[in-house]
Amino acid sequence: MDIGNIERDTLIFAQQQHVLRIGLTHLYQKYFTPLIMAIHSQYADTEINVLVSDSSHLETLLNNQLIDVALIQQPKRLERYRYLALPAVQMAAVVHRSLLPDGVPDTMTLKQLGGLPLILLRRSSGVGTFEQLMDQLLKSGTTPQVIMHVSQPSVIVDWIESGIEAAALLPESEVCPSQLRNSVLVRVSPDPQVFFPALVKLTTTPEIRGLEEVMANGYPFVAPKCR
Repeated sequence: MDIGNIERDTLIFAQQQHVLRIGLTHLYQKYFTPLIMAIHSQYADTEINVLVSDSSHLETLLNNQLIDVALIQQPKRLERYRYLALPAVQMAAVVHRSLLPDGVPDTMTLKQLGGLPLILLRRSSGVGTFEQLMDQLLKSGTTPQVIMHVSQPSVIVDWIESGIEAAALLPESEVCPSQLRNSVLVRVSPDPQVFFPALVKLTTTPEIRGLEEVMANGYPFVAPKCR
């Protein structure tokens, strides 16, 4: 699928008012980067305002009509929204090497990870991925040892790389394995399916013609470029 079609349809609305206000969650910054980059390159005459924050804050801004579209974790309550649910992003664990003295496994279960010191994602307010992760960990039969809550995946990875001996449960799209030196990326199996990106707007927002049909075919996820 040509990603250019997505931006062309997205910005029919933007071209009418010469500005498109986008809210982008920390949770999926890398996941949505191809979309943001293509919009920027294809629509140089349209002002693109992007605010990066956590999903709860962006939902508030959307409800107050301070942004037009939110690229966020799928909201729990959908009454006020029109949304495009995208395929779940695979969960992966970033684990400090010191916690794996017997070598790096191909996969780890939630129960195994629950026995390690954990840094978990948590939004500023409301129910989100933190509550879902805790529920899944408890159901796996472990009492998780959570040592820190952080809202941004890149910050968590940076701090583990900088010396915090912990593991984190993150969207696989947000981690570049070749950039890791003091930690490793391990897939979680079975995948508990917690990370659900979505494009969300108010039901009262003017039609962004064609966007729903294009996005329904599957957003073309591109793995993060490693530098």
